[in-house]
Amino acid sequence: MMEYSYVAVAGYVPEPYQERIVRASQEIAAATEAWYVLDRKAFPAHLSLWLAYIPTENIESVAAELGDVTGDLFPVGVRIHGARVDDSGYISLRVGSNDRLAEIHQELLNRLNGLREGYLAPKYADNIEDYLEEEKRSLLAYGTRFAGRLFSPHMTVAVVGAENVGAAKRIIERDDWGCKFVIDEILYFRQKEAGKSIEVLNRFPLAQ
Repeated sequence: MMEYSYVAVAGYVPEPYQERIVRASQEIAAATEAWYVLDRKAFPAHLSLWLAYIPTENIESVAAELGDVTGDLFPVGVRIHGARVDDSGYISLRVGSNDRLAEIHQELLNRLNGLREGYLAPKYADNIEDYLEEEKRSLLAYGTRFAGRLFSPHMTVAVVGAENVGAAKRIIERDDWGCKFVIDEILYFRQKEAGKSIEVLNRFPLAQ
């Protein structure tokens, strides 16, 4: 039976913002038992650019393609416009509109999507009719809900139960999160424990 891995390509958040975001995630987890918790070593703060379930045997092929793609990229400025707290318990930081991030996302789709070999994870395939039409098209084309036209850059801070949204909101809103920084390194990683840890497969510094 074919083995699949959940992998991601993401911009690494530099210091001191890495520490600030991780600290907020861990404070939320301590107060709410969040299931998604960042850690500077095990699960650093990042800005996702491409997510996919791929055949594990294709991990190195993705890395080779990324080496080509990132070789032509320059550092990207990112502006944060505050926190977002959804009623569902999803806590994130809002990233300002950024054409460069959208272009990078599209280039990654063009270069990497074929390496999924059309795979759609059962958690999506078994419930495909429950999704909105645009989300369904994204799932069928790219294997994830918010790719292509639906891509919206953001940074996940924590995910909590709906009953703990108020507590998480109070913590994340202690900081106004009005800041900007430069992403100059791309991470390629595989999920280990969902919402808790990753295995970094490659790091790609961007040309200065």
